[in-house]
Amino acid sequence: MAIAACVRQIGTKPMQASGRIGLRHEATLMAQTLRAHNPPTATAELLTRSAAAKSQGVAHASYNAERSGLAVLAGSAAGACRRRVPGRRHHSSVVATATATLEAPTEILRKDYQQPTYWIREVNLTVKIFDGRTEVVSRMLLEKNTGGRLPLDGEDLKLKKVSLCGNELKEGGGYTLEKEKLIISAEALEGGDQEDLWLETEVEIVPEKNTQLSGLYFSGSMYCTQMEAEGYRRFTYHLDRPDVMSKFTSVRLEADESKCPILLSNGNRIDSGKLEAGRHFAVWSDPFAKPSYLFAVVAGDLASIQDKFLTKSGREVHLEIFAAKEDKDQLWHAMRSLQNSMKWDEDRFGLEYDLDMYNIVAVKDFNMGAMENKSLNVFNTSLTLAREDTATDDDYERIEGVIGHEYFHNWTWFSSCYPNCAKLRNCSISGLDSQQTATSVILENKLMSTLQQRQRQDWESCDLPRLVSADSKGVQPGLKGCGSSRLCSDWRDTGQESE
Repeated sequence: MAIAACVRQIGTKPMQASGRIGLRHEATLMAQTLRAHNPPTATAELLTRSAAAKSQGVAHASYNAERSGLAVLAGSAAGACRRRVPGRRHHSSVVATATATLEAPTEILRKDYQQPTYWIREVNLTVKIFDGRTEVVSRMLLEKNTGGRLPLDGEDLKLKKVSLCGNELKEGGGYTLEKEKLIISAEALEGGDQEDLWLETEVEIVPEKNTQLSGLYFSGSMYCTQMEAEGYRRFTYHLDRPDVMSKFTSVRLEADESKCPILLSNGNRIDSGKLEAGRHFAVWSDPFAKPSYLFAVVAGDLASIQDKFLTKSGREVHLEIFAAKEDKDQLWHAMRSLQNSMKWDEDRFGLEYDLDMYNIVAVKDFNMGAMENKSLNVFNTSLTLAREDTATDDDYERIEGVIGHEYFHNWTWFSSCYPNCAKLRNCSISGLDSQQTATSVILENKLMSTLQQRQRQDWESCDLPRLVSADSKGVQPGLKGCGSSRLCSDWRDTGQESE
C-alpha cells in the first residue's frame, strides 16, 4: 500500500513546476520505499541519483526531461506494485526493470529553432498487431518547405522498407540511418517530377517488450499508446515535433479478434470488418490536423459503457468509456462528467464538439494522469474510476475536473491556452456549486498564475489563428503571442532561453 500511494503521488499528480525540493523529496521517498520492498535495485538507484541532481540545480530543459523520466519510472513501478499484491488476479503486464543507464538530456533552446525542410500534410497508417510483433506502415504526404534532406525521428524501430512515390529507396543512396534518425536524401526528394510527394516507411516494433510506457506498449489486456512528448518516434518514423501538424486521414488497425475485439484510434470509425484466420480490422479517420503527440491507438479486450450527447445544432455524438471488465461499474461518474463538460462548453463559449464519436479509455499502467488525444482520451484509472461505496467526495470532484480539463483540449490542445480562461474562476461545469472544479479544469497547471501575471494582455493579442493557421502550416516565425500556450512559450522565435 505504501508503494502504491507513493507511485500515485508521483505518477498521477502533476509535479510542482517550481518545486525542486518537492520533487527531490518525492523521488527520495519512492526510492526508500522501493528498497524496503526489494524490487530491482536499479529503479531505486536511478530515483536516488535523479533526486540528488535536483539539489545541485539543473537547466530548465534538463529538469523537465528528468522529471518526465521519473514519471515513466513511477508508472512502471505502479504496475510492479500491483503485481505484488497477494491473492490478486493479474494478466501479463509490463514488467518494470529500469536497468538501462539514463543518458544526460540534451538541452533544446528556442533560439536554435528551425523549420523542417518538408512539412507532413497527411498521414495514412496501417497497423497490424500480432503476438510478439507489430507492423506499422506509414504513408506521408510531404510538402516542400526550405528543401534539402529530410531527417525523420525514430527510436527502437526495425526498418523494413522505405519508398518514395512508389519507388523503393536503398540505404546509402536514397536514405541513411543515423542514431535515432532516418534521413531521406535531398537527391531522392528532389529527383522526381511527381506533384504529390508520398513517402512510405515500413517498420516492426515489439510493444510487449516496451517497458518505457512510451509509444505503443502492451499492458494487462490491451495495447495502448502514449505519444506525448516524443513517443510517436517509438511507433514509426516521423517529424515528431509539435509544430508539424498532419491530417491522419486513414488509420487501419488489424488484430486477432479474440484477443483484441476493441480497435480504437482518433476521429470517426469509417469502416470495419472480418479478415481471415480470426482477425478483424477497423479504419479510423480524423479530418483535423494535429501534431504527432496527439495520435493514439488502443486495442484490447475491454468492457465499456455507452451514452450519447445531443449538440446544440442537433447532432448526436456517440460517447463510450472503456476499461478492464472488472472496472466497468465504476465508469458512470466519468460519463456524466463528460456530458456536463460538453454542455458547459457549448453554453459558456458556444463550442460544439466537432466529431461524431468521443472515446475515453481507463488504463492501469499509464505514466500520466490523463492524455488529451483528439477524440480518444487515455486516462489513468485513478482519475476515471469511482463508485459510491469506495470513492470520496474529493475523488468525484477530481475526476470531474480532469475529465473536463481533457475535453476542453479539443478546442485548444494545450491547457493554458483556453479562450477567456480567466472567466472560468467564477463558473461551474455541472449544475453543482463547484467553483474549485471549474478552476482546476483549466488552471490545474500551476504555472498559469505566473503566466497571467507576466502577460497581462488580452487574450486576443495572442493571435492564435496566425500561430497555428487553418491550413496547418505550423508555427510562423517572428510571432510573439501571449506566451501561455505550448507553442507560444516553447517555439516563439525570440532567441531567448526558457526561464
